[in-house]
Amino acid sequence: MRLYSKHIMGRITAFASLCVLLYPLAANADGEVKRTPKPAITKSTKADAEKEQYLLSANEITNDDPNGIVTASGAVEIHNDKKILQAEHVEYQQKLDIVKANGNIALISEDNNVIYAKQSTLSTDFANGSAEHVAMLMTDNSRFVANDARRLDNRYMLFGMGMFSPCNLCATNPRKAPIWQVKAAKATHDNVEKNIIYRDATLEMWGIPIIYTPYMSHPDPTVKRRQGLLNMRYVNSPDLGSQVVVPYYFDIAPDMDYTFKPNFNGKDGMRFAGILRKRYERGDINIDHSLVVTDRVDDDGITKKDQIRGHLAGYAHFDIDNIFRTGADFAMQTDKNYLARYNEKKDDVLTNRLFLEGFKGRGFGAVEMFYFQDNRPGGRPQQPLVLPRLRISQVGEPNMTLGGRWSFDGEAVSLKRDSGQDIKKFGVDFGWERRDVLPLGFVSTIKGSVRNDTFLVNNLASTDVPGRIYNDDATNRLFPQGQVTLSYPLAGYAETFTHTIEPIFALSASPTRKHDPRIPNEDSLDVDFDTTNLFDLNRYPGTDSMEQGIRTSYGFKTGFYNHSGGFSEFTFGQSYRISDDPLFPKGTGFDAPLSDYVGQLKLDPGRWMTMDYNFRIDKDLATSRRHEIYTSFGIPEFRPRFTYTYSDPALFVPGVSNRVEELKFGFTTQFAQFWAFNFDQTNDLRPLTNGPRTTAASLTYQDECFTTYLSMTRDHTVRTGVRSGDTFFFRILFKHLGGIDG
Repeated sequence: MRLYSKHIMGRITAFASLCVLLYPLAANADGEVKRTPKPAITKSTKADAEKEQYLLSANEITNDDPNGIVTASGAVEIHNDKKILQAEHVEYQQKLDIVKANGNIALISEDNNVIYAKQSTLSTDFANGSAEHVAMLMTDNSRFVANDARRLDNRYMLFGMGMFSPCNLCATNPRKAPIWQVKAAKATHDNVEKNIIYRDATLEMWGIPIIYTPYMSHPDPTVKRRQGLLNMRYVNSPDLGSQVVVPYYFDIAPDMDYTFKPNFNGKDGMRFAGILRKRYERGDINIDHSLVVTDRVDDDGITKKDQIRGHLAGYAHFDIDNIFRTGADFAMQTDKNYLARYNEKKDDVLTNRLFLEGFKGRGFGAVEMFYFQDNRPGGRPQQPLVLPRLRISQVGEPNMTLGGRWSFDGEAVSLKRDSGQDIKKFGVDFGWERRDVLPLGFVSTIKGSVRNDTFLVNNLASTDVPGRIYNDDATNRLFPQGQVTLSYPLAGYAETFTHTIEPIFALSASPTRKHDPRIPNEDSLDVDFDTTNLFDLNRYPGTDSMEQGIRTSYGFKTGFYNHSGGFSEFTFGQSYRISDDPLFPKGTGFDAPLSDYVGQLKLDPGRWMTMDYNFRIDKDLATSRRHEIYTSFGIPEFRPRFTYTYSDPALFVPGVSNRVEELKFGFTTQFAQFWAFNFDQTNDLRPLTNGPRTTAASLTYQDECFTTYLSMTRDHTVRTGVRSGDTFFFRILFKHLGGIDG
């Protein structure tokens, strides 16, 4: 049978091809077309009549004028408005105003569903009719098959002894039952309300009946969203025992919806939760929230009865115009362990941000306010309120200022705490950078900057004099710095790959100043040394602290790049301090005159493997300070992976060990076309805490119409108010019908 996309109107065939309008139309027995004084289909107005025009294409057309019958044979196509009828033989009875068709019938409706039949009788507008041995192919490849069908009012398709399934048929045995199908004594497709309704229906899997229902309905495949119940979820966890979630979706408007997710468990009772989504022309809102009244265990182990617990998370983002945008990102919970108790994982530190920012040309500016909620176990320093933070950044055009480009960065920030230090900081940074390619292929980069910071502090504890507190005190720091970097990139070309090597040397300089206890350190606490900051001008992560003195960095980068894809890269280097920096934290790896060695190896030879290895070894090559390696290799049938992390920074903090040693390993196996198994485990390898922390395994089956998922997680993490143990989850999902989560 020919497809709709392949039909050609008005073609001339070897027989006696004709392409004519059926309004008005008649043809004599010899195939000569003649116009009749009265149309085959009459309407009260010309406009209405024009809507009922038909376009006919066939190999042969004959006309029985006395009986008012027009017959078309051989590759017949009839167009009526947005509908197309294809058949081998069509008989148009003008007196009864019906069309009879047989032989490879295909009716393409206005919603692009295709109905196939052996024989059919239709009204001339195709709005009503009947057919035998019917199959309907829907837009997403779902199928309806029935012994007979009736079409009513251009809206309903009524199937007798029908079967529906979105599953593909077996390629080697199409008569074999699909993965699942719904059989019904009667079925109705309403193409206005977009519903499929069944009477006396049975759900079968692999041809085996599993569920019977006297009545069932679901949206047809064209429906993208519909108000109603969503997949029910059943969960069993150590904290809550059995928990049932019955979500309901509210389709409020085309640009707004709400998912209500009430859930009940035997320990906490009813918990109300939901997600509100709203889209605007220049923005959108997403609000996730929940509320429950239940007992709560504090960090000190005391249980408080009938506490209101809940959370609020989401965002609201809006574009003001092509330059400015504003919005908020928010995430809060009533206590540290609330979300963990319900297995809704969030970051250990929740960030709330209110902002107004703008982008224009090479410039950026922002006004921000932050609130942080620290949910890590144990006592933690109080997180500050940032009220507000102002940032502005601008860079000049390349090669416009002394052969280079200028830059400007400005910042004003205020940090407030209920108890502890309050800080106000005002900083500006004027910079300049120039890059040149020198004779013989050397590449030089010259950087310079002058930064000025003013600090206003209150309730700041002195780090020099125990017990001294700075209140309403101010200090200023003017800090120039400069750097010259010289590299010599070389490349060699072979038939199948390119090899590059680039030695790099950098000399950095800035003044050495005495410690000022009135300068706080809020953004430069987490100091690390690796290949990412080996050649940086300032290797602190922030600007509260600035690297001092004269120092050099040297190393090289090399790589092999396959012309057909895949590569390997290796970076290695070290730093040397010509003059001492008395303020740099001890044990960071580059506080001594001669730093540790740092390196990184990346391998990606193709789809079968990937590896990323970072390391730091002390200057005597005797002690490893850090190893971080991630690798994944293999084929889809079996692909193992592991991540090993070891860090012993040897920071000089009395009574505190910063050693970390952890191994994560797992694998994924696609052991059959639609089946996959996944396993992951995290292990703490430190001597005193050796053992697994989390173990997770899952089994998945997923094809074009059916998904089933089963997982188990064992958690040994110790948190106040959250019990460790096993959590089981499963999902069964039938395309278009829905399913159940557990």
